[in-house]
Amino acid sequence: MNKSFFEVFPTLKVNEDIQLLFQGVEVAKVATNTRRDFIKVHIVSTHLIQKQRIYEIEKMLKEQLFGKNYIQVQLVEQYDLSAQYTPENLMNEYLDSIYLELGNRSVVERSMMQGASYSFEDENILCLRLTDTIVAEGKKEALSSYLETIFAERFRRPIEVRILYEAAKDSKLKYNDMKLKQEVNAILDHAEAMQAEKGVSEKQEDKKESKAGKEKVSPGKEKRSFSAYGKGKRDNYSPIKRNSDDPNLVYMSPPVWLIVLNIFYGFCGSHTVANALNGDGQTVYLMFLVV
Repeated sequence: MNKSFFEVFPTLKVNEDIQLLFQGVEVAKVATNTRRDFIKVHIVSTHLIQKQRIYEIEKMLKEQLFGKNYIQVQLVEQYDLSAQYTPENLMNEYLDSIYLELGNRSVVERSMMQGASYSFEDENILCLRLTDTIVAEGKKEALSSYLETIFAERFRRPIEVRILYEAAKDSKLKYNDMKLKQEVNAILDHAEAMQAEKGVSEKQEDKKESKAGKEKVSPGKEKRSFSAYGKGKRDNYSPIKRNSDDPNLVYMSPPVWLIVLNIFYGFCGSHTVANALNGDGQTVYLMFLVV
């Protein structure tokens, strides 16, 4: 037995518009999968509800009832409409919802539908005229199946979809070609401007560095020399440092302590290394300082 929507979800908080819209909606079934992370709520309505409103309710159910849990909620609509809702009337009134739903399925299918024209023959034959392209040829079956499914299962108005093709208008093709060329030219101009600006900036930096190199060393300061190992490395750089407070405390950079350990391991063996570091007599501490 069906129950009213807000009887099944009494704690759901909605605005006044949705409250009125779902006032006569009934819940026929609530189902879930074996992992319990996907819930389908089957609803029945005697009036048409646009898909945007359905998506809003799905989001509210997810956020208010399940919070941050990874659970997806889907409303499956079924309409019990009056006879005045013929397939053609439904198509005219529900077209924006079809665009929205197709956009969530496939951007290509939505674009095809938006660029198509349609008419009905014998009440239940939908003649859909698509622009003759390779993409339209490849997607026609998916688009036809979607339309036939929602009319049969959602509206209980079975239809037959016939795909017709029409050649693209020459003026439209020329306009798209011109628009594309303009966009490409704009991108190229922007790239050239950025490259020129980068070149000017690099020249200014070179001048600053050249000027700084010619400046005299301040009195009382000795000019530093740099080794061939890289910028910022002094000739008197030593990988081994000794703490002034404890002469037995030695700091080594990573390459040095790796070499030291390799020597100890190769010469004495791992057990002897432990004795050498922790045995009797003067104890030597190796502190590996990452620099």
